[in-house]
Amino acid sequence: MQIRKNTDYSRVFLYLAFGVAMLFLRFVGNNAEPLGLALVYALAATGLRPLICGLLFVFSTLFGGSFAEILLAAGQAFLLSCSFLLRKRLQANCSTRKANVATGFLPLFSLSLSLGAFVAFSPFTPYPLPFVFLPTLNAITQKTLIAAAIFLLAAVFSVALKAILKKFLKCRLKGEEIVFCVLFFTVVGIGICKFLSVNAYLGIAFFVLLLFSCATKDATVLFCAFALSLPPMLVANLSPERFFVYGVAVALFIRSGRLAAACALITVFFVYGYLDGLYAYETALLVQSILSVVLPSLLFVLLPTPLIREMENRLVFYREKHLARIAINRNRTAIGEQLYEISSVFREIQSTFSALGTTEAEEGAKEYIRGCVVEETCKPCPHYRACQRKGAFKDLSKLVHVGCLKGKASLIDMPRSLSDSCLNQSDVLHAVNRQIADYRKYMTETENAANGRSLLARQAQGVSEILKNLALEQSEEQKAQQCDQTHVQEGCGIATYGEI
Repeated sequence: MQIRKNTDYSRVFLYLAFGVAMLFLRFVGNNAEPLGLALVYALAATGLRPLICGLLFVFSTLFGGSFAEILLAAGQAFLLSCSFLLRKRLQANCSTRKANVATGFLPLFSLSLSLGAFVAFSPFTPYPLPFVFLPTLNAITQKTLIAAAIFLLAAVFSVALKAILKKFLKCRLKGEEIVFCVLFFTVVGIGICKFLSVNAYLGIAFFVLLLFSCATKDATVLFCAFALSLPPMLVANLSPERFFVYGVAVALFIRSGRLAAACALITVFFVYGYLDGLYAYETALLVQSILSVVLPSLLFVLLPTPLIREMENRLVFYREKHLARIAINRNRTAIGEQLYEISSVFREIQSTFSALGTTEAEEGAKEYIRGCVVEETCKPCPHYRACQRKGAFKDLSKLVHVGCLKGKASLIDMPRSLSDSCLNQSDVLHAVNRQIADYRKYMTETENAANGRSLLARQAQGVSEILKNLALEQSEEQKAQQCDQTHVQEGCGIATYGEI
């Protein structure tokens, strides 16, 4: 029977997101330059399926592309995808380092061929150059330069996507990785501005700015504002100092609550709108501009608080000021595991004490009494063999049992078969009663020992439950605010990055 695998919806969402990014990259230039090829190369180099990435690139050309452009994109995607599949097959067969290096050039070679096809066959309208001393660059020269830029972007996107998909929220990013990530989002942002509109990009940028400021609550929001200001500056010549003011306003009011930060952002936006003459625009443009700040602010305010807290904990997990929280949570987890192991030891002690009962000792004592009576009284008797043949000793066990229950045996307690066959009943009763007296002392001591074991078992169970609860409490990760209070109360030193 075949087992049906569960669908990985996070991976599906990832492919859809990068497919939309390829669509935006198509509109960065005026000639539908294949910037998506750089993203296909980066995604396949990161470990995603090359065929799916190639199909996403072909799908992006369906928006406004001619049949020749779609056919060219299909050939480019097929060539690049096949090179990655061939490299994977060769690396699986040849495990040597030289073979891996040699097969690593296959995707670069196929990317070069794909860009060469763009230079040779793609329709292109030359861009007017702003430099007077470069008037002789024709269409072929400009396409060659653009192809070289796309080739470099493939390397930049590879570093950025590896940092985003494999290292983000897992370890600290390097400086060049942060720069390449900013460059990747900037290029995609330019495509958003041209494909949708600048107002649509501003709506996305305002939401990201509010979310980032709520997660960090410090001056790093200014760096985020600078990165978000690059696409509208390059497309619509929008001054980046606006986003700097937006970042300052949000950073000042974010500690007062999400509503205060959103109101501060809207206030600054309307002040700039008054200075720019926004209210003199046509109704359609005015409504678009207002919605670009109102909708993201409203969505930010309505986000659930637990979701915000979770995003805050994950976004700032590896920042310098929160390294102490990582060390504290790691130590709490280790202590919780040790406490749980000690709790299991006490649980075993409780089970062992509970398993030791008094029933076996009582039955053994009765058998011992019967044996003593037989040795002392019955064996010296001349009728011992006759009583043994009649099975009178089984009736003697009944007499011992009744005597133990009553505390003393008498003639009326003696079974009839035993009284009929035994000729020395008085000596038997005397021996039984003497042994029962010793039995009562023994059972008293046994019951006292059983009560002591029961008490120890209950105490061990209580200690086990306490240690188990402590283990569960210690294993829970502390949030940022809780960890800061614990850090201050315990007076522990700030953990360095190397210690983590």
